[in-house]
Amino acid sequence: MSDASGPTGMSDGRPLIPLTVSDRRFLLVCLLTFVAGIGVVTLLFHRAFPEASIGFKVDRGEARVLAEQFLAGQELSIEGDRFAGIFDADDDSKVYLERTLGLEAANQAYQDPVKLWRWQLRWFRPLRKAEVRVAVSAQGEIVGFRREIEESAPGTRLLSGEARRLAETFLVRHSGLTLDSLNFVETSAIERPNRRDHSFTWERRGPGFGSATIRLQVDLLGSEVGVFRQYLRVPEAWLNDYKSLRSQNEAAGTVATFLYALTGIAALVLIIRFARWNDIPWPTISIFAGIGAALTFFNGLNAIPLAFYEYETTQSWGAFLGNTVVGAFMGGLGVAIWITLFGAAGEPLYRRELPRLPSLSRFLTRRAIGTKSFFSSLILGYTLVAAFMAYQCVFYVVAAHFGAWAPAETPYSNLLNTQFPWVTVLLIGFLPSVTEEFSNRMFSIPFYRRLVRSRWIAIILAGFVWGFLHASYPNQPFWIRGVEVGVAGVVIGLLMYRFGIFPLLIWHYSVDAIYTSLLLLRSGKTYLVISGALAAGVLLLPLLTSIVLYLRRKGFTPEDDLTNEAAGHVEEPRAGESTAEVHIAVALRRVSPKLVALAILAVVVAGIVVAWPTDYPPRRLTWPLGREKAHRLAGEFLQAHGADPDS
Repeated sequence: MSDASGPTGMSDGRPLIPLTVSDRRFLLVCLLTFVAGIGVVTLLFHRAFPEASIGFKVDRGEARVLAEQFLAGQELSIEGDRFAGIFDADDDSKVYLERTLGLEAANQAYQDPVKLWRWQLRWFRPLRKAEVRVAVSAQGEIVGFRREIEESAPGTRLLSGEARRLAETFLVRHSGLTLDSLNFVETSAIERPNRRDHSFTWERRGPGFGSATIRLQVDLLGSEVGVFRQYLRVPEAWLNDYKSLRSQNEAAGTVATFLYALTGIAALVLIIRFARWNDIPWPTISIFAGIGAALTFFNGLNAIPLAFYEYETTQSWGAFLGNTVVGAFMGGLGVAIWITLFGAAGEPLYRRELPRLPSLSRFLTRRAIGTKSFFSSLILGYTLVAAFMAYQCVFYVVAAHFGAWAPAETPYSNLLNTQFPWVTVLLIGFLPSVTEEFSNRMFSIPFYRRLVRSRWIAIILAGFVWGFLHASYPNQPFWIRGVEVGVAGVVIGLLMYRFGIFPLLIWHYSVDAIYTSLLLLRSGKTYLVISGALAAGVLLLPLLTSIVLYLRRKGFTPEDDLTNEAAGHVEEPRAGESTAEVHIAVALRRVSPKLVALAILAVVVAGIVVAWPTDYPPRRLTWPLGREKAHRLAGEFLQAHGADPDS
């Protein structure tokens, strides 16, 4: 943006900078692009990203009431038990139906008879094996039940015929089907110490779904129903073929991940070099790392109620909660290390590569809010949001026309079952934007350019490595997602050289946050709608602040001291020169070797802590009791309670 017109005021003794003709032209282009992008998204979004149909008739609370009524009918008491519930679906069945029948026919099958969407509800107590689980369909039908009891629990030893009659009675009562509409498939029995368990399976008659069929299963624990299942039996051959198809996605993603890992190693080496020259803005990097760690930690705490569903009752409740909190903390620590790795290595390279563009550390100050570059970065960032979403819509509509496939979006998430879902919106916006823009743009492009001596090759290489890091998505053909994101990565890389890293951070945050917040915005619940909108649009606040400051001051504040060039950098010493002889733009203070060694040790220790597998009890622990004595005591206990350990 040029500054052809004269000043209109003063700031710190320097003239303020007004909007020029070229600035207004820039704003007009951004406005037209934004409006056109929103128009394309409005027209094509649902064609590009079709949704599966759920058709909720009951929410989680209503499903819980229905499940408790069912359990009361089974004379099962859950008084005093802990409760956990999640929203769930069988992904293999969903993909099979969509790829075999097409989305329209699949949507009809999801409701009935497949009953794909389910509330999975659980009642349990810590350190007790006995528990119950009930699955309630989105339409309010009981479609699954499981009761866990001890293997040595007493029961009866029914003959197969008598057990089958009990199973059929339960099946007819709770499935809404008649035996005439079913084909009997198989039966099996397992002898327990004090009872005989039976399992029976039926197949629903009528038109199938390709080679898949609807199956129903009832298991008896002695004479009591222990399992009731309705499910789509997907052919094993199809599952193997789809697994083979997906392996191409995973292979492409693995190659990109390997290149990304090599880039990470290079970043670690450069951190050591820049740290020795005291040329890393640690306070700025710490802000990004701290925000990422805090959001990751609080998101982990927010998801604890969902984790209850996966709780192993053999573990004490206190240990479970402690491990969950520690896991959330360690996740935050890992994120902080990730951001620090590419931020500390990338910022000095970015400062050297683009001297006339805004400095990362100096741009994140109160004074920068009143500058033209700050305002322009926000405008461009939001323009890119509309343009990128429009690009995705057009890309997938055209790709689908030529046979590309992507799974339908699921218009619900367990995100809505947390207390503070907006924390996830903030995290999903912040984490990918910072980590990916730091690593795949701010660091990778200058680093690759130094390796290959070509800006274009560096931008293309960085863009497609970033693109194929997304190749593990289930989209087909396997390369389609990598190409879609890779092409966008090349364009974004070019924009970084023209406008800097800030518009990219704004664009990336906003796109991911908006996509994540759509569930909240469409929920119809005031709290979710408002919190989702605020979390997704939080970067509008600095934009509004920038506009207000411009109107009050009647101009932008000068920004010549906010560039990478003004921030300066330490020049790499030439062979034969001492550091003191090298011209530098900032004062140089060498870091002591002991401090460097301590920093390396801290990184290594943190990496070990994050990667160390949990293994309890320790494999090398020597138990005072001894294995043989423990085995003998266990056998004596079983015999004393009427069980034969030899069986």
